[in-house]
Amino acid sequence: LYAFPGWTPNVNSKALAAAKTVAQRVFGKPARVYSVHAGLEAGFVVQKYPQMDAISIGPLIEAAHSAQERMLISSVGRFWELLTQTVQLITEQAQGDK
Repeated sequence: LYAFPGWTPNVNSKALAAAKTVAQRVFGKPARVYSVHAGLEAGFVVQKYPQMDAISIGPLIEAAHSAQERMLISSVGRFWELLTQTVQLITEQAQGDK
């Protein structure tokens, strides 16, 4: 088993701001932003690249890391829309910063 390193989310993250903007635009309501007490892969990434701006998002999962773990299939399309549009917005913003 791997021990996930700790990770403190950056509430002033540009990636988080972009995801919140996209969520409002796509879903018509503000994003629910919260922390969970869980092992997240972002901890590995931020540990190796501490200056990287990282957020953790994904489809809805129930009973994670258990024999009953399941993903709410209806959330996948919404997640994909959020992910792709957030990456697009971050790319546009980075190009504008040059």
